Amino acid sequence: MDMDGTIESLDSASSLTIDILPNELLHKTFLFLDGRSKNTAASVSKRWHTVVDSMIGRKVYLGNQCQSVPQDQERFFHPLSDFSTISKLGVSECVVGEIVAPNRTRTFLTYLFSELKKAFYGDETPEFKYPYLVQSLHFDGPIPCDYFNSMVKSVINLQHIEFHMTAFCCLQTSSLEALGWKRLKSLRMWGHRLTEGIFTTFYPADRILPNVLMFLSNYFPALSEYYMEYPFDIRDEKTFTQQVLSFLKRHQTLLKFRICVNISLADDSSEFETATDREWIKEAKITSKRLKLKTLEILVSSMRKVRLARLWLAFVEQQQTLETAYILSFRIPLAMISAVCENNWQTLKKFFISRIIMNNNSGRAVQLDCNELSRCDKLKYFTCEGMLSNFLEPGLINACSLPKSIVHLEIGGLPLLHADAHDLFFELPELKQICLTDVGNLGRFGITIDTIKQVIVARRIMVVTIYRSVCGEFPTGGIPNGDHSVEPQPCIILKAYEILEFKLNEDGFYENMRRQSLYEDDEFDE
Repeated sequence: MDMDGTIESLDSASSLTIDILPNELLHKTFLFLDGRSKNTAASVSKRWHTVVDSMIGRKVYLGNQCQSVPQDQERFFHPLSDFSTISKLGVSECVVGEIVAPNRTRTFLTYLFSELKKAFYGDETPEFKYPYLVQSLHFDGPIPCDYFNSMVKSVINLQHIEFHMTAFCCLQTSSLEALGWKRLKSLRMWGHRLTEGIFTTFYPADRILPNVLMFLSNYFPALSEYYMEYPFDIRDEKTFTQQVLSFLKRHQTLLKFRICVNISLADDSSEFETATDREWIKEAKITSKRLKLKTLEILVSSMRKVRLARLWLAFVEQQQTLETAYILSFRIPLAMISAVCENNWQTLKKFFISRIIMNNNSGRAVQLDCNELSRCDKLKYFTCEGMLSNFLEPGLINACSLPKSIVHLEIGGLPLLHADAHDLFFELPELKQICLTDVGNLGRFGITIDTIKQVIVARRIMVVTIYRSVCGEFPTGGIPNGDHSVEPQPCIILKAYEILEFKLNEDGFYENMRRQSLYEDDEFDE
């Protein structure tokens, strides 16, 4: 054996480090790092700093904290950075809070000097160091127009942009026209009230509408996701809605669309349908037919917005390629379920519908017949909440006809006969999680004690939640879970407020679920 050769090869192998990798491989490796890890990697060496800065970019937070976003707590508690940071570092994602114009905080002499300097040397508003890296922008608060222009004028690879409505207060319409974001895929415009946030000064709302309308006149050829809230301060709802519909007509590449009508808008509770209303609804239907959406969410939070609710529900009825449908509104006709299932039965996987009117025009109760959903053989998640005036008639019938593919099921406000409640637990072979709320607890409605005992013995469904729907006297000590290896044998108990929650543990037996406190980390039972 050539020992010298072996030792030499081991020495050469031990000298191999990550530094021998070309920049392209380092780039692909660093793409898997989170924001903090990228910053750490950038401080290791000059070469790594160059790779992170010029090939990947970082996530930075600018301006004053102003918005609390539940899905992104870091967005509210981030360390503040000066606006000039974008000209010093490579940036891929930028979250912009409230930016206060310097002339609002300077003395008169300082302001005069800055204006003279700008006149001689030009505008020195910072720009992105590497604008080609920027893929995501979030504007959480008001921003001066010149700062906005310096950020957006050179970003050619932008894929996601998000506006809180206050971001439009200080802009000019000329800054929002002919935006050339050819790669933009996702657009989100949110924040229904101007006072939502912490701002250093008051910003008038009268400029929101013209700026939003100008922005919606743009065309983004790659747009696939659009999320819009009706702003609180906009009273001209019809002009706004027509511009949204025109925007949708131009963007037939959309796959996801969400519209939210907030509760604080001006009342429009008229039930009378005029010729103008019919033309409006006709336009919504024509627009909807041009789109082949996969995800559609319609949220009408105000029961006083009758006309808008009617318009957007008509929009829903024309869709035929939905995989996910989320409909929350007041006075949803029961026929809406039939329309969605009939038009999308080949594709529908998730269906959430809330606040269905379960009475006809004469006041008589009507039932949701599960036979209407039986064709949706790809449906996995189904949530249905009704609005009943009494519990004299069943709200859901023929539960055994629900699609056998359902994995997650939630039923609320729809009285269930004992037999139908039993079928929900035992006629859906793929069911893993079920939640039943206010489906009856007297007479012939609700879940019987025998059904609950059978569910516990079967040990098939992973999570079971029942609210105010147990019919019969629940055993004082609870129902044994069947695990004889533990002494005393654990029991499933009915908690306060008639809450019954249990799940399968690691040993395959049911155990009571504990509820988490909103303010503490300690778990507690009701």
